[in-house]
Amino acid sequence: MEHIKIQEIDWAESRGLDAEQARRQGLEAQGSKIGFRYEFGGQTKFTKWRNHDKTGWNIQPSGQPMFLFNVDCLADHVCIPEEVHTPLIITEGELDAISCIQVGFSFVVSVPTGAGCSKSEGIIDAGNDKQFQYLWDVIGKIDEFKKVILFTDNDDAGLTLRNELSIRVGEKKCYYVQVPDGCKDANDILVRHGKDHLNQLITQAKPLVSDDIVGLFDLPPMPKMPQILTGWEPLNQHCLLTRPEFMVITGEPGTGKSQFARALAFHLSFGLSRGTFKTGPDVLRGMFFTLEDPASRLQRDSYSYMRGIGFGSSDPEKQQRVREFISDRIKVIKPSDNVLTLDWAAERIEWAVTRHNCNYIILDPWNEVEHDFGRLSETIYVGNAIRRLKRLCSRLGILLIVVAHPTKRDKKTGPVDLYSIAGSANWYNKSDHGIVLTKPDFGENILKVDIQKCKDWETMGSPGAVYMRFNRDKKDFVCLSGDEVAELKEAYEEKGFNS
Repeated sequence: MEHIKIQEIDWAESRGLDAEQARRQGLEAQGSKIGFRYEFGGQTKFTKWRNHDKTGWNIQPSGQPMFLFNVDCLADHVCIPEEVHTPLIITEGELDAISCIQVGFSFVVSVPTGAGCSKSEGIIDAGNDKQFQYLWDVIGKIDEFKKVILFTDNDDAGLTLRNELSIRVGEKKCYYVQVPDGCKDANDILVRHGKDHLNQLITQAKPLVSDDIVGLFDLPPMPKMPQILTGWEPLNQHCLLTRPEFMVITGEPGTGKSQFARALAFHLSFGLSRGTFKTGPDVLRGMFFTLEDPASRLQRDSYSYMRGIGFGSSDPEKQQRVREFISDRIKVIKPSDNVLTLDWAAERIEWAVTRHNCNYIILDPWNEVEHDFGRLSETIYVGNAIRRLKRLCSRLGILLIVVAHPTKRDKKTGPVDLYSIAGSANWYNKSDHGIVLTKPDFGENILKVDIQKCKDWETMGSPGAVYMRFNRDKKDFVCLSGDEVAELKEAYEEKGFNS
């Protein structure tokens, strides 16, 4: 025990570890700092140091390429019959890896960069997947394991890391550990519940991709999807967007369905002002199927919007940069001589996501898609089509906004609602958000935005209506207060009475 420093003994024991074993497994101590030795081929390549409070990470010597902590254990794995089902455990941190080793597991590694990864968009190319280079460097060795337990932290960042690792390792061979309430990671469990309990939980790890029938609380936890604000504050209590989501917008001809969809897209991709212009992970990229309006209208409106939020300029170079901003964030597709079928649209949606990193798609309008009912009734066909699109949304993690025209109306059929779209109840029953737009009589350029369907009132808002006025210069809508709406109605009624 002479070679073990007092700091190492105290710190290791405070974390439920055997100090001598922890030393052999890579633990170091230096004053108030704790370090983890990264060894490759039996030689220490660098030490990763941090303060006791888990801040101040630094690498000594600096500039070293990252690789998995305890990576040498992979070289010891041999695919002989008794070891075929021996699991590989991948943890989020070095301390968690040491904890798993000390409760009896031989093949344990830790990612070197913690959970600081972003969610992947589109096709993953191993040659360009720099944030997971440490994984690709040894993917051949990892492939030898028939079972991989992803033991990341039980928070959104950890769950995102788990999902990203599973995509690269192969979801069907991945398992997860059910972390007890009050614990965050493997070392927490060791400290609070002891070695036997941690060993038992790892041994009882559950498949990430289970069969069709599972216990209600045996489903793997998923990171919370952030709510996406529409940019119209009064509308947010009725319409909080998320991904994946299937939204439908309808309304009588001339109400401005396409204009409203464009304004929503500008909010999602650009922000509301120069001060809130979206950058980094806040940027949402979209693609338009412009099946009725010319693409030039979308160009004009998007540039007007950017000018309206403070990016207008007479300088040709600055104007070009604005166009580049727009082109980076909004894509457009116009069918040529091809018949626009649902198969064709689904393929382009996949391209938009995998090749151009789009997060939302606007299909405007649904009625311009060539629909072949075959022997199906329109209602059954529409139901099948929406189910297919929703599965696409879920697989790709996108917001899909479909603008759909109602069937022809007359006084007997009543006002437009979600049941007015051809295919009837499917549009109401299967949408996550259903929006009906109408133009009231009491004001020019006024739009009533009626959110008639919210799938989950707890997280997506509750049904309700908001009145907006269209700003033609900015190509955006401004919400009206209740007092403003009341004044407009009163003026309209007074005018009608006097006439």
